[in-house]
Amino acid sequence: MKTQHRFFLLLILTAFVQLGLAQDWNWQNYRYRKPYPGYVINAAGEKKDGYLILNGQLENQKECVFMTDTNDSKTNITYKPADLKEYKVADKTYRVIHYSGGLTSTPVRFVLLTKAGRLSQFEWYDMNDATRVIDAKQVYQKMDEKPFENSAFVFKFAKFWAEQTTDYPELSAKIANKEKGYTLLNMLAFIDEYNAYWAAKK
Repeated sequence: MKTQHRFFLLLILTAFVQLGLAQDWNWQNYRYRKPYPGYVINAAGEKKDGYLILNGQLENQKECVFMTDTNDSKTNITYKPADLKEYKVADKTYRVIHYSGGLTSTPVRFVLLTKAGRLSQFEWYDMNDATRVIDAKQVYQKMDEKPFENSAFVFKFAKFWAEQTTDYPELSAKIANKEKGYTLLNMLAFIDEYNAYWAAKK
């Protein structure tokens, strides 16, 4: 029963977050496997503007193809996650983090950035073996710390997020005390508040 309850809460939480961070993957709005303006940032932090091939959700997590001339395939360079820190193609930004679907944090992958900040939000895609439909999973990362998923706080929401935000004491206290506006339904809003607090300090 506890497992079923946990699964139900995860479904609700995932659906709730997806409503706030939904990505457009309508291929009527994009030309699949075609080049779009973008950039790459290499492991040394050097940025290079050019064009990249926009692939599907799963392929974009494994590699990217960069070019400086869309009419000359000789300029094509294929990058793996270990080669870069970040890339952008069309309106989609990918960062390299130690996340590969939750099995282990060791491999680095390109993961779609949905909202940047001191506590960034990402979306990871997996093929559902039963339905053959691509499922989305929300992933979070505070600075360079270990990424985590919704399952990390499904049964200890207030305690978990209060600990994550201890470097903003006023916000942490509101979450710990479960004040109005600082519960599960307000998670995206208080993450924005946390990021705005730290952005103002720069």
